[in-house]
Amino acid sequence: MNKYLIVGAFGYINNQLDGQTIKTRMIYKLISDKSGISPKYIDTIAIKRNPLIVFRFLRELWRCSTLIIIPCLNNLTYLFPIVYYLSFLFKYEIINICVGGWQVEYFMGNEKYKKHKCIMSLCKKVKVFMPELHNVDEDLKRVCSFKNTVVFPNFRFFDRKEYTHHPDANLRLVYFGRINRNKGYETIIKAAELFETQHLLIKIDFYGQIEEEDKNDFLELVNSHAASVEYMGVLPFDVLYETLSTYDLLLFPTKYYTEGFPGCILDAYIAGIPVAVSEWKHSHEFVKDSETGFIIPFENNQDSFNRLIIDVYNNREQLIRMRELAKKESFNYSDEAAWSIIHPYL
Repeated sequence: MNKYLIVGAFGYINNQLDGQTIKTRMIYKLISDKSGISPKYIDTIAIKRNPLIVFRFLRELWRCSTLIIIPCLNNLTYLFPIVYYLSFLFKYEIINICVGGWQVEYFMGNEKYKKHKCIMSLCKKVKVFMPELHNVDEDLKRVCSFKNTVVFPNFRFFDRKEYTHHPDANLRLVYFGRINRNKGYETIIKAAELFETQHLLIKIDFYGQIEEEDKNDFLELVNSHAASVEYMGVLPFDVLYETLSTYDLLLFPTKYYTEGFPGCILDAYIAGIPVAVSEWKHSHEFVKDSETGFIIPFENNQDSFNRLIIDVYNNREQLIRMRELAKKESFNYSDEAAWSIIHPYL
């Protein structure tokens, strides 16, 4: 019987909820449910809190036959080389699953990253290296000469339930996900200032964990626009899609240019609502402009964002067709689709 070990940021110890932890937990559930084998796992966040976990980590590496590692940038830099070389001693295979779309820049270097050619050479030798995006996969093959890549996009467990939407006089907008400045909350709240001066019936709700360094700034901005903006706390998963379906449009004007496939966009599609996003590097791979969502320029986009929301406010009938297309798009990212990709390598 194959013994799987999954290593990544689960975030159970500190209740961290972001794209990294959610995808890591989804992969654990996918392999557990579909294979019928309960994998062992190591939470890299827990290791930072309790270094003694390293001894259990080594024991599980010795016992496993397949290591599935889901590394963030730091773990790819420092942890991955260790588990790679230990694989020769302990005789396990490695599956490397990516989160986000930064891998080519990380390997080749740019203004943000120094070059990591040694890490790249090791990644080329694992059983399979799984980027989250087709664009990244193409660049890994073309620019970095990878030959062991397979695209493994974000996914969710969900049924194909249709949610009934009851529009009202208010245009109801929602932000869902990790709340920090670089995810674009300032762009959203600055737009609210304009909507208030024009007396537009627009309501904006924020859901998600607030990063500590941005908490005071974010809450002050929300409180200063309490007439149209509200922070709703963390949205429980058991009412996630039912709640999102009550909104007209999900907002995601991210300032992270190398975003991968943001889970909030997939969650919006499952709930049957279109999205409004900034044009990050890989945005067109997941958002079909004027079909499943709207794409505004990545930089200097405040005016474009304002105009887009006002246009939607005045032309809401277009959202009816877009809701259907968004729901249809979600079917490409089910647990069944994910299992069909990873199963041959287990």
